[in-house]
Amino acid sequence: MTQVKLLGELGEKFGTDWTSGHKSLREILKLIDCQVDGFREYLAESHENNVQFTVQNGEDFMDDDLNEMALSNLKDTVIITPVPAGSGKGIKKLIAGLLLLAAIFFM
Repeated sequence: MTQVKLLGELGEKFGTDWTSGHKSLREILKLIDCQVDGFREYLAESHENNVQFTVQNGEDFMDDDLNEMALSNLKDTVIITPVPAGSGKGIKKLIAGLLLLAAIFFM
């Protein structure tokens, strides 16, 4: 099982703790989208408002490469955190909301 943590405003709106039997980010995002209204729209609005996301897979941050997101075997804990653009001190790997949307629909 994969434990998914949604932090910040993302967690406030859609719940902070999720559990999934899936080991792909795409399936996890689809699971959340199917369970709560407005998740996909929130990601799209976040992208328009220059809010990006970090995706932490265990101890590692995922690159903004869709292939890595599609092929990555997720570890036991995944943490998704919204990060306003320009506040990325110390955070090297940011994934735009549009890439998360793409992960849901195009992989």
